[in-house]
Amino acid sequence: MEIPSSLQNLYGLVELSIRNCTNLEILPTEINLKFLDQFDLSGCSQLRSFPDISTNISILILCRTAIEETVDFSNSEVLTEARLDGSPDKQKMTTDNINSKLPDDYVPKLDQEILYHKQAVFFKSIELPGEEVPSYFTRRTTGNSLTIPLLRTSPSQPVLRFRACAVVNSIPISKGYHPSEIKICCLFKNRLGNQSYFSDFSVTRLDCHMVIFDCCFPLNEDNARLAEVNHYQVEIQFRLISDYPQFKLKACGILLLEEYGDSAVQMSASRNWVYDLFPSFRGEDVRKKFLSDILKELDRKMINAFIDNEIERSQESDATMIEDITNDVFRKLLSTTSKEFEDLVGIEDHIAEISTLLRLESEEVRMLGIWGSSGIGKTTIARALLNRFSSRFHRSIFIDIAFVSKSKNLYPSANADDYNLKSHLRKEFLSEILGEKDTKKEHVGALEERLKHRKVLIIIDDLDDPMVLDALVDECFGPGSRIIAITKDMQILRAHRITCVYKVETPSKEIALQMLCRSAFRQDSPPDGFMEVASEVAMRLGGLPLGLNIIGSALRERDKTHWVNMLPALRKGLDGRIDEALSFSYKSLERKEYKALFRHLACLFNGDEVSYIKLMLADSELNVDMGLEVLVDKSLIRVVPFWNNTNIVEMHCLVQEMGKEIVRGQSDKPGEREFLMDSKDVCNVLKDRTGTEKLIGISMDLDEIDKVKIHEKAFKRMSNLRFLKFYKRSLQPKKEVRWQTPKTLNDFPDELKLLSWPGYPMECMPSKFCPEYLVELSMPNSKLKKLWKEVEPLTSLTKIMLSGSQNLKEIPDLSLATSLETLNLNGCSSLVELTCSFIQNLNKLTTLEMTGCSSLETLPTGINLKSLYRLNLNECSQLKSFPDISDNISTLYLNQTAIEEVPRWIENFSKLESLEMWKCKNLATLPTGINLKSLYRLNLSGCPRLKSFPDISSNISNLYLNQTAIEEVPPWINNFSSLEALEMWECRQLRCISPNIFKLENLGEIFFSDCEQLSEVSFLDFPLEEAEDTSNTCTKLSLISFTNCINLNQENFIQQSASKSAGSIFNIPLHHSSLSQQPVFNFKACVVVSDVDAVTEGTETADHHLCFIDIEVNCRFKDSHGNYSGSTESIDFSLPQEYDHLIIFDCPFRQNQDSGESNCEQVEIEFCLVSTGLRLIGCGLKRQ
Repeated sequence: MEIPSSLQNLYGLVELSIRNCTNLEILPTEINLKFLDQFDLSGCSQLRSFPDISTNISILILCRTAIEETVDFSNSEVLTEARLDGSPDKQKMTTDNINSKLPDDYVPKLDQEILYHKQAVFFKSIELPGEEVPSYFTRRTTGNSLTIPLLRTSPSQPVLRFRACAVVNSIPISKGYHPSEIKICCLFKNRLGNQSYFSDFSVTRLDCHMVIFDCCFPLNEDNARLAEVNHYQVEIQFRLISDYPQFKLKACGILLLEEYGDSAVQMSASRNWVYDLFPSFRGEDVRKKFLSDILKELDRKMINAFIDNEIERSQESDATMIEDITNDVFRKLLSTTSKEFEDLVGIEDHIAEISTLLRLESEEVRMLGIWGSSGIGKTTIARALLNRFSSRFHRSIFIDIAFVSKSKNLYPSANADDYNLKSHLRKEFLSEILGEKDTKKEHVGALEERLKHRKVLIIIDDLDDPMVLDALVDECFGPGSRIIAITKDMQILRAHRITCVYKVETPSKEIALQMLCRSAFRQDSPPDGFMEVASEVAMRLGGLPLGLNIIGSALRERDKTHWVNMLPALRKGLDGRIDEALSFSYKSLERKEYKALFRHLACLFNGDEVSYIKLMLADSELNVDMGLEVLVDKSLIRVVPFWNNTNIVEMHCLVQEMGKEIVRGQSDKPGEREFLMDSKDVCNVLKDRTGTEKLIGISMDLDEIDKVKIHEKAFKRMSNLRFLKFYKRSLQPKKEVRWQTPKTLNDFPDELKLLSWPGYPMECMPSKFCPEYLVELSMPNSKLKKLWKEVEPLTSLTKIMLSGSQNLKEIPDLSLATSLETLNLNGCSSLVELTCSFIQNLNKLTTLEMTGCSSLETLPTGINLKSLYRLNLNECSQLKSFPDISDNISTLYLNQTAIEEVPRWIENFSKLESLEMWKCKNLATLPTGINLKSLYRLNLSGCPRLKSFPDISSNISNLYLNQTAIEEVPPWINNFSSLEALEMWECRQLRCISPNIFKLENLGEIFFSDCEQLSEVSFLDFPLEEAEDTSNTCTKLSLISFTNCINLNQENFIQQSASKSAGSIFNIPLHHSSLSQQPVFNFKACVVVSDVDAVTEGTETADHHLCFIDIEVNCRFKDSHGNYSGSTESIDFSLPQEYDHLIIFDCPFRQNQDSGESNCEQVEIEFCLVSTGLRLIGCGLKRQ
């Protein structure tokens, strides 16, 4: 038997397996299959010639062949694995064939990051018969480990490379394949025998008697653990892993592929020498005593001295031994981290994330910022970092605010650029980290040089002055050093170009509650009966770790009554220690306008959009853009993305309370403060007319009060009042506030920009009020009948909110409100019309809301509001004419109106995307032959007079025609190529459905329930074209519902299926080729379900209108041996109750190629009803 030479035509062949071809004697020669990667000839016992068919093979298996001689593998740069076990003794291949050194440039080309993360790289391995380790292995043993001495200095190469050989015994075992595994690890040791363990890993599979492999370990800058200690030897251990005890490791050997260099690695580019001192002494006594003591002291002072290691006798000096013992004990003590931080909730998550940013494995000098608001836990996190990682550095130091303050106190009048202050800080810092006392300024340069050789960890806490970083941090740190700056001010980090920043966020509600419980109860959850009160305390503290710890400690060992009594105090103000910590960032604001902006945000605008805040403060002489940036940098606020590409300002509740406390502290008299926020203060000021010109804003939650009395001249002295904001925080309806007001309000402040007054109790606005500066007027549910009698200068007005003002009969002349963007008149049931002249100039109006204006009969015509994109006229039950006030509308709501016709000129609405006309009971006709190109959603449900299928857009994706009189789904439905969902519930006149609908590629769901006249539907006569990638079929037509179509022939549906059954199990034969070509086995199922049992037995459901159907579909692939593999899908539907259901849906099952499903002969599909009280009448399926 032989393989023909035409094999060379398979130029794309990647893997070739000719296993156990026992009659194969010869292979074609002089061909080169360029892409062949794996070649398996195992068991070809008559094959004697070496396969010469490709030079690109990486895995070659020649087990149990008759090959007598092989080629030299050493020059192959592609081959990574070769197996030759089980070959006859006459085989001439020797281990000399692989006795060659890897090319010198092979390893250095490897990316060092890859070397580090992979820990080791193995290049080549070969398995072959053999009883002994070849002689060229310079180090051999019959044991399982070898020790190789290393020089004291650091290796000059980035890797340790060696060739290893392992030999196992040849005890015969039962025939068959018995794979074993060789594992290897390296233990780097110092003089005391302490080990740096380099994790073990698999080298290769071993299913023959000898394996030879090349391996490589990263060193120094690629492995920080090996760089920290000067190791003098490495022990390489071999382990044989096998399920068969007969396999035993017989011998092993090592050949170093590269020797270490003897020159030390240069650690700093700022100078061209490595050692500070070369001591020269002779004599045994001098070496053992005097020199050893000097070297020890020099090392303590971080002075790098050359050590020649010329030990004249086999015994080392006492001083060296003592030093090693001391260093070893010290290192072990440092590696044993303190338990102080073990119980801190959430600390491990912070350390894990910061560890990633620190990149401790890298030898670069790296700076990291930790940024967050006061009390968030930054200092605690930093101390935990010091505790965890200090043992990895030669020296570590934690610089707190007290360290810096000592130096600043010596130079109280110094500015940020003062040389003397910087110099003193620098000297004190170097003295601290090097352990020197009374360091003189002239010695600073020498100390910096010594520090350049040391790997240090520096943490600077509570950094509020960039001068500190300028003074302490420069280029004098050794490789691998880390500097961590902790601050509340991002600008400090930005100024020093620290771009790697870890932001400490407020913990989640769950973590905050756990923190409080750990502090108060010394456990992770509240005791019985404390959950509600503990949760409210944690909520009131906003999850701030500082507050949780302080209040938790104060409540420790207290009963529930004490906890409950503590709540009112938390609602009113802050604990003194919390307030002191939080106010620091506010006090550090350099400019008064930034402080003023902060107070505005805390008292009025927390949670509002940035654009809204800028609009309200436009003429306040506050630089809002710059101010927001500063407040963000100071961790006083956050600016977070919101919907529709907007941003909102968020302030922590305790920071907001701190801002309010600052305002309360301005005066003991509430009327003389900038802002009033407390409901009691507001009510008193309005009743007693004690407000003054100092008052800028009033904000009051109406849910907190029952009654408000307003004096006739309450606003007389509030000449600078700009913001009057009454609001209701709760969305739940509560009892109305009882307003006690005079007939008129005199002297209403003309400077008002914001007037928000829900439930405004008067019939008209104050007669003397001039709304020239008014930006927002919000008076929902008011008693207003009219606003103003005459035309007012409303050029600043952008929003009018009068929803629910049922007495409002007319709106004022808005012809001068040229900036108006939003007009909300929802629920103004007395409003009869919108006067054309009043609104025709509103060219910036984008939204007009008039839902529930039940008296509105007409809208202006002949005008075009250029910016209007949303018009809501829902429930305007008297409106008969189609609105024609803008060609730019994109969303139009006309639900429950009296409109009878959609005019043809709707085609001018080229930007219309959504048209809602639900329950327009008079609507009878739609225009035809037009195409609204932007329209994607059309809802005409509940229009009982509508008989024709809508033909106004071919781009519709969602079409709702429930409860209409439409009689046919026309053939031209195939023009609706974008249609994704079609609903036609209760279309009782529907008789015909064009089969073209089932050809729409994007259609996912169709509902034809309760279509009583529908009797015949055919869709399976139109086979779906098989897509190239059937994995996408699950996004196509997945559900067709014919619920309660009482005249529909359900049996005919079943009969149209390729496979049908009165039961629930199908067995379908498969062709191997079809399965192997498609990753998804996909079929369309038709199921008839009855819930008659539920009706007759009185089964109750949670919803009397819906029946929840859960169908479980099991798909099991079966091979020729009867073995099964497969998966299960659950399909859920919510359909009307008390009816029969005919449901058609898609079932895609992705095949598991690894499990052999592609070789199965048949598939078994079973349908099961999980829902109780239902019965499966019949089912069918058709493969797609």
